[in-house]
Amino acid sequence: MSQYNILVARLQNELSKIQTAVQSATSQANKARTTGDSDYLQAAALSLQNFYTGVERIFEEVAKELDGQVPTGASSYQKLLEQMGLEIPNTRPLGMRIK
Repeated sequence: MSQYNILVARLQNELSKIQTAVQSATSQANKARTTGDSDYLQAAALSLQNFYTGVERIFEEVAKELDGQVPTGASSYQKLLEQMGLEIPNTRPLGMRIK
C-alpha cells in the first residue's frame, strides 16, 4: 500500500468522525433550542471542539505527508492554518481559503 493510499484512508476516517461531530452538534443545538436546557449547549460546544480537532488533524496529516513539515512552536496552529491556505505547486492544491 502506497503512502498516499494510507493518507487517503486516514483522511477518510477523520472526515467520517467530523461528519459525526457536525451531526451531533446540530442535534444538540436543536435540543437546546427546543428544551432550553443549557446542558445541550455544552454538549454542542464539545461536538464543535471535536469538529475543530478533526480538521486540525487532517491539516497536520496533509502537512506531514504532502508538504513534508508540520509547524512547531508557540504559534504552530496559526502557521498550520497559513500553510493550508497556500497552494504548493507540483505538490498539492490549496488546502483552504482564508478570508
